[in-house]
Amino acid sequence: LTPWLILAGGYGVEALTVNGRLLEIARDRDDRVGEAAALHGLAWGSQFLYRFSESFDYGQSALRLYREIDDAAGESAALNCMGCGIENVDTHAAETYFRQALVAARAAGDEEAEARSLHNLAFTCGSQGRYREAVGYLTECLAVSEQAGDTIGISLELFSLGFFHLQLGHDELAMDHLQRALALARE
Repeated sequence: LTPWLILAGGYGVEALTVNGRLLEIARDRDDRVGEAAALHGLAWGSQFLYRFSESFDYGQSALRLYREIDDAAGESAALNCMGCGIENVDTHAAETYFRQALVAARAAGDEEAEARSLHNLAFTCGSQGRYREAVGYLTECLAVSEQAGDTIGISLELFSLGFFHLQLGHDELAMDHLQRALALARE
């Protein structure tokens, strides 16, 4: 199993063990790409276990390496991870990381990372009561997901748009988005 599948399966400790071993191997081989990926995996694994300070440190190390090896997609992923890790403590700092992640994703031409960054920005704005901004980011995100043909992303963004339109009192528009999301999920 890959370290990501281990984490997705709910095995945070195992994910840390595997990524820790991958980090050792990458360092032994002077594999900076592998080292950055392992640090990124350690960041997510730590976050999964609510070890946010540890997660942030791993994320910063991964970000530094991604920048050194000029990997904009990796940089975007590390910044999104760091933003997610700090969001419960400091939404403004999280927003800064998500904005930087968006710039890096666009520089890399990575539509998936761009959509993730836009989605994260939307929910950070939403958590601050900035629902109109959230809708703007989600509308952008929906367009990126549609362009990429990402049906899961499209459904997620339609659902999210429905949620934020409800917050704004736009009940009919919210229902339209939610019904479209449901129809897509049933396909």
